[in-house]
Amino acid sequence: PEHLRAFEANKQITPQPSMDIWSLGVILFQMLTGQHPFDKQFDANWMLHIKTAAVPKVGDKHRSVDSRWDEFFKVCLNGEPDRRYRKIRDLLDGFEEILEAVSEQPRKPAVGGGQGAGLPPLDNGRPPGGNDDESSKDPQPQWTPDERLAGRADVGASELYVDRGSETLQIIAALEGSTPDDQHNAVAYVRGMPGVGKSYAVEYVVSTYWKQQYGSSAHVEVLTLRTQSDLPLPDGDELLTELCGRLNIAATGAEAATRASELLRQDGQLLWIENLDSEEAVISVAALLRKLGGIAVVLTGRISGSGPKQQWIEIPLQPYPEDSELALKQLRLELGDQATDFDTTDLNRLATRLGGLPLALHLAAGHLLQGMSIDEFLAVLKDNLKLGLADATDPRLQDDESRQRVILESTVRISWDRFLQVEAADVSRYRAALIALAFGPAAGVGNSLAAAITELDELSEWPQVRQRAEVYSLLDRVPKEERSDVAVRLHPLVAEVLRRDGTQESAHQVRVLWTAWLACRFPEPDDDEYIAWHQLQAELKALAELLPMVQGEPLVDFCVAGRQFAISRGPYLLWYTHCQRALKAAAEDNDRSDLLWALCNVAESCGDLDAAFRFASQKVEIDGSRGAEKGRALARGKIADILQSRGDLDEALRIRREEQLPVYEKIGDVRSRAVTMGQIADILQSRGDLDEALRI
Repeated sequence: PEHLRAFEANKQITPQPSMDIWSLGVILFQMLTGQHPFDKQFDANWMLHIKTAAVPKVGDKHRSVDSRWDEFFKVCLNGEPDRRYRKIRDLLDGFEEILEAVSEQPRKPAVGGGQGAGLPPLDNGRPPGGNDDESSKDPQPQWTPDERLAGRADVGASELYVDRGSETLQIIAALEGSTPDDQHNAVAYVRGMPGVGKSYAVEYVVSTYWKQQYGSSAHVEVLTLRTQSDLPLPDGDELLTELCGRLNIAATGAEAATRASELLRQDGQLLWIENLDSEEAVISVAALLRKLGGIAVVLTGRISGSGPKQQWIEIPLQPYPEDSELALKQLRLELGDQATDFDTTDLNRLATRLGGLPLALHLAAGHLLQGMSIDEFLAVLKDNLKLGLADATDPRLQDDESRQRVILESTVRISWDRFLQVEAADVSRYRAALIALAFGPAAGVGNSLAAAITELDELSEWPQVRQRAEVYSLLDRVPKEERSDVAVRLHPLVAEVLRRDGTQESAHQVRVLWTAWLACRFPEPDDDEYIAWHQLQAELKALAELLPMVQGEPLVDFCVAGRQFAISRGPYLLWYTHCQRALKAAAEDNDRSDLLWALCNVAESCGDLDAAFRFASQKVEIDGSRGAEKGRALARGKIADILQSRGDLDEALRIRREEQLPVYEKIGDVRSRAVTMGQIADILQSRGDLDEALRI
């Protein structure tokens, strides 16, 4: 950073040890994460980024790297020299201290450690199938599935989940008890009707077992499939693109799948795919998993019989049995300290009428906490169900699952009606807001995007709507493990019910607002905090979900607007895929030129140099035909980059000297000329012409 500041001020600078410490920090960061800390691009924007951007967290670049390295790199890569380590000895001391702390974390068995590997201890303290010889196995952490947090506020789903008995061990056994190899995965498919608690069951396993077993190495990557019937589901290739974006993998084709598998094979990595609620979803996910190998995967969905067909271990989840205490236990957990205000007989009656469905119990508890009595709730439920008037031949009531679904949807309707009991002037606004969210990103939204989609003020109106929806359990918080900011999402069944009150125009308007929110944050920010891009980074799941929906000219406009973000931040494979779609739809040369510039850069970041060369060559041709000298020079510079990386130094040097420099001198672009001179010096140094390189 000091060199960049000196260059801009046209001053000489005296080398200092702090400069070498910064450079060494960059090298160590790359060795640890596999990526440059400042999204290396070698252009003016990149230089500005180095001077102004905060030091990135290692977890943003590589999920499995211990977060304790963050403090080390915050010192090494500080923009102010006097805040870095003063001597190399200080850096080494800091490095060794973190290394020792990280090394003390006990290493856990990898996925597929054999029958019973990593299973929670039973009463005898041994994993199922374990050897009696205590010296022959590593000590197992104590597993306490019955510990709960008191009360309802700020309590996650895992603390409210009641284990029915065997399914927790079945999920763990499916993930850890098999022996995946490079071609086979360990897959647990948790299957059940809506509202039966599939996601709660997985969150429970993650929080009470997976994190205890793998400690700081534990990480769960969640893919949430769209459930809107009017939208096409992503295929296996599109799911791989989204997954690679989440994992910060810059590669294409088979290389992308290989690198994703390598990362997900590391200790503590778990892939969770939600909403396998149709045969098409099962087919897409199966296609994705055939591309990956040796990883642990948990799936949640409704389609029965898919597990055996796909060689997944299928774990059926049922509502709580009527003759058990499980439903009563969940109600007491939901009600917290207020549970003693209700008679046990009445709670049991409520649980029975709700069919032992965890989601229905969760929704009902919200009403009880707001002062409704059990009798009042059951009376409203009866009015919604109209069971007393229903014909015995009503097809909704002919089997257990159909009856339970009617009960569940009626319970959702009660919460929806109560949510709308606000001032008359606010009813339409509150109603429209939640229906809009039902058409929004399935993975959830942060406050800013939610306010945009619902057309509410972010600071005054949206918090009121969000809090009221949370009170009646219509909105759930996205777990901190998935994103660190405050974000919410609708349960898929709740979203399905609310979408029935919307229209195609509602869906279209939400996508317009969703697109606009993303697009207006694409221009590169000029403030030190990069607030707009930070917001975009938090909503990458929403970006990945939206892009396949955008078609034709709107896709062209969107990708052109996002090209600098794509080049600097990625996710590279996602942009690589959709910018190619946009290129096919682009009619104007200036749009094609911009898209080709994005494509040659993201292709290079993905390691596909042949494609990068091809796109850069097409940009040279287009910009040459329309007299865009700088654009052509930039494209030729990209070709020179590729030639230099392939060892063709003579041709790369010729392009820099004869095709780029004259253009930048002609148009008076001092910064681009200086960057090119530096690149010429790099080539000369690589050729051994040190005197000439030093002169430059």
